[in-house]
Amino acid sequence: MRDAPTAYWLDKLKSADIPSGPVNPLVALPADEHLAAVGMFPNVEHPTEGSIRIVRPPVKFSSADCALRRPAPNLGEHTREILCEAGLDESEIGDLLARRVAIEAAQS
Repeated sequence: MRDAPTAYWLDKLKSADIPSGPVNPLVALPADEHLAAVGMFPNVEHPTEGSIRIVRPPVKFSSADCALRRPAPNLGEHTREILCEAGLDESEIGDLLARRVAIEAAQS
């Protein structure tokens, strides 16, 4: 079974009227014909990183706005806010940052 190529198994499944498709490695997904046709990996401008490729939401709903509202944060960009929401006070957050258990984004 392992030695047969994917195309062989897809043909067998199709001839048996079994819905199927290949399982592609991550690196091959941007080149997938269907994913390219539906614009699954658009390029967007990130304010600090320039043009980057993102993955759009995988589903669309007629009454839901699933548009990208802001870019992905930089590493550590929201550390303080997240730790505050988790219930830590400023001294606890300061301690985590000092011990490098948590990090903050570099200030520009």
